[in-house]
Amino acid sequence: MSLINNSAVNSLSNAMTGLKLFGIKIFMLYVVAGFLIWQIESSLHRVVNRINESKGNAVSKVYLKGLVQNPEIFWRTSQLHLEHGDVDKAVYDLELAIGLLEVNNAPDHVMDKYKRKISELSR
Repeated sequence: MSLINNSAVNSLSNAMTGLKLFGIKIFMLYVVAGFLIWQIESSLHRVVNRINESKGNAVSKVYLKGLVQNPEIFWRTSQLHLEHGDVDKAVYDLELAIGLLEVNNAPDHVMDKYKRKISELSR
């Protein structure tokens, strides 16, 4: 009987050791993930600050617009330009959206929305 009890105690001891190691691994993963998230957030914060500082820098704006891969972003920025009464910038952003769609071989019916808006603004 004592052999069975010793075996049970050893199994329980091994299980506890395994649980402790698992807990340590989870804690380390949590620390590393937290550090990485902190690094990413601080990097993004620096990028946003640089963007805000360079609002008057036209070259920086062009570079940033070059990073955009979604034509709907240009649709939204054109709407924002229109809200501020800047038709030329709105048309420019719509043209960028069309160019992006053309590069990706989008069908004509997809580009129609942007083209209609440009012709509406050009009147």
